[in-house]
Amino acid sequence: MYGGLVVWGETHSVPGSHDDYAVVYPHAVHPIFPSFRDVVMLVDVGQKAVSSTAGHALMEGHPFAQQRFAQAHQNIAHLQSILKTGDVWTFLDLVEQEALTLHGLMMSSQPSYILMRPNTLHILEAIRAYRRESRLPIGFTLDAGANVHVLFPAEVEQKAMEFVTQVLAPYAKDGRYMADRVGQGPVPLNEPA
Repeated sequence: MYGGLVVWGETHSVPGSHDDYAVVYPHAVHPIFPSFRDVVMLVDVGQKAVSSTAGHALMEGHPFAQQRFAQAHQNIAHLQSILKTGDVWTFLDLVEQEALTLHGLMMSSQPSYILMRPNTLHILEAIRAYRRESRLPIGFTLDAGANVHVLFPAEVEQKAMEFVTQVLAPYAKDGRYMADRVGQGPVPLNEPA
C-alpha cells in the first residue's frame, strides 16, 4: 500500500503501471494536490446493487467499452500536466467527467444498473451551484454506488466543511459523512517496550 498518488491499471503514460497492482505515480505533483480533502457523503450505506467485480465484467461486450478505455488512457495522460501545474479547476472537471462516465456506462450496460439515488443527484447539483456562486475549487467524484466524494484543497477546508455540514449533510443517510485526506501510506509501528 502506498500513500500519496498511485496509478492502478496499465497505461502508456505511466512507466511500470500494471492492471494487477498499483504503482506510485512517478511524475511531478504540485503541492496543492497532496493537501486534498475527500469528504464522503454517505447517501446509501447498504450493499451495492452490483459488485465492483460484476461492474467491471459488464464492460465485456459493452458497445462503448473500447472508446471508454481510450478515453481513460487520454485522461491519465492529460493528468500529468494538470498535476504538475496545480490546475485544480481542470482537475475537478476531469474527475467529475470520469465519475459521470462510469455511471453512464453502468446505465447503458446489459443488464443496466442505476447506482445513483435521488439524493446523489441533489448533492451533485448543490456542489455545482455552490462552486459557481462561491468560486471555490470544490468538486466531486462518485464511488461505484450512490455515495458522493466531495473534493477540495486544504486551503478552502473551512468554507467547504461549512457547506458540507449545512447544505450537503441533510441529503446523506442520517446526515452521515466521513472526512478524509491524502495519506502517507503505511508506517512501521514502534516495538512495545
